[in-house]
Amino acid sequence: MKNVETQIPEEAKFACPHCGTLLEQPANAMNIKSHLAIAIIATLLCCVPLGIVSIIYATKVSQLVSLGKIAEAQEASKKAQMWAWIAVGAGLVFTILYGILQIALSC
Repeated sequence: MKNVETQIPEEAKFACPHCGTLLEQPANAMNIKSHLAIAIIATLLCCVPLGIVSIIYATKVSQLVSLGKIAEAQEASKKAQMWAWIAVGAGLVFTILYGILQIALSC
């Protein structure tokens, strides 16, 4: 490979933008979960609007990791998980209220 004498930008953590040389990936980047599966399940089974928010954050995680923005990727991961659980909770609350309403109207 050809040696490049230019500075590698801070956001290029995994490949040199000039010559394509692969750089070492940070160890803590491997531990970041995207929570995409729970986001999709929450969207399909619980609450679509809140699940979509979770999916958006979950899809940002891998992009941020590839740019070397580990702190931002961790924050997006936390938000994806949080919004997925909020969607699950909202779906449960809606289901319980709907059941109570159905029982009340049938009496």
